[in-house]
Amino acid sequence: MGADLFQRFDALAPGTYTLSFLVENQSTSPAELVFAVQQALGTPASVTLADGTLAVLDLPASSGFIHETLTFTITPQLLTQFTPNELTFSNSYDSDAPPLGGTKNPAGTIINIADVSLTLDLPPTISGTAANQSPGTLHPFGQVVILRPQR
Repeated sequence: MGADLFQRFDALAPGTYTLSFLVENQSTSPAELVFAVQQALGTPASVTLADGTLAVLDLPASSGFIHETLTFTITPQLLTQFTPNELTFSNSYDSDAPPLGGTKNPAGTIINIADVSLTLDLPPTISGTAANQSPGTLHPFGQVVILRPQR
């Protein structure tokens, strides 16, 4: 027996995203966690695996919390296959297709998920005096600030 956790959200626009979370296997046996960004009510694993929005974690027994991340890109082409608007975490995925075969955990397996976040990774931007100059007229000592999104 397994349990699944789902979280729905507005459809993702094209861009690169990072899914970040803590995961803990409380069980005395190793376990596997299947997680994905998919369309609400499910997307075939063959599609999400090929698109890089599905992953399988091998968790050691009694692991304590481990920080995990999955970075993936939503492309216009991916949006023709499914609408990414749901996270899923599966304690016991029912599939024999590689690499999902064997992801049915023993009865009594307890996997905890915490601190889940999904963020759009914005490209760095340049601002300041030199940012609007053509390469031939850059002035020395011009101020350039590289901004990155807060994490």
